[in-house]
Amino acid sequence: MGRRAANPAQYTEFLGKAYAAIKRGNPNAIVINAGMAPTGDCCDKAMPDDQFYEGMYQAMGGSSNGYFDKLGVHGAGFAAPPELDPAEAASNQQYGGYRFFAFRHVEDIRAIMEKYGDGGKQIVLLEFGWTFDKVNPSYKWHGADAGIDEFVQADYLKRAYQYAAANWQPWIGLMSLITMPNIDWLDDGNPQDEEQYWWAIMEPSPIDQKYWRPAYIELCIYFNGLNGERCPYDPN
Repeated sequence: MGRRAANPAQYTEFLGKAYAAIKRGNPNAIVINAGMAPTGDCCDKAMPDDQFYEGMYQAMGGSSNGYFDKLGVHGAGFAAPPELDPAEAASNQQYGGYRFFAFRHVEDIRAIMEKYGDGGKQIVLLEFGWTFDKVNPSYKWHGADAGIDEFVQADYLKRAYQYAAANWQPWIGLMSLITMPNIDWLDDGNPQDEEQYWWAIMEPSPIDQKYWRPAYIELCIYFNGLNGERCPYDPN
């Protein structure tokens, strides 16, 4: 931001001031920090998310009290299935060659929290998901070129929720996937040039119409099934 290098200490100072202001306005508000995007670049324009979180905890003196109530994290799965160990992503160029190229990189961030004695707070996934991008060079390597299509995306998303339910309790909170569609993607007549289009679990749909993708149906079946209910959009 502002053409400056990433600075965890400055961000943490801002976060503390924002936390205090929010709590003055509403003591019951839940404050979540901004989720950090994973990257292998460091450090003029970006910083790996684990390094940034480590810097935040150092700037907080090891205690997040007065800064956030839940830790916001990003958890894109890239080319890897949701259960893949980050060590495999780091050692195998097929998956990108870094630990953050695995959904379970979230566990690396959890380890930082526990290192500083902050295990009593939850992680919130502010965004996670898989793309099946076929056209945008920056994304299609871990989309269509990695064999991910709409059906694989659907399966991976369901399995990610299942993995978290089985392995990340009680420290995982809200898991917000990316993304719902935006009708504005149709404005230039080519929604496929929007990289978000390929992450979405629906087609861009007018308010009175619903164009489901397999991911929406799969998740509808899964979450309704947890309550013993049937997804109303299940074709079977």
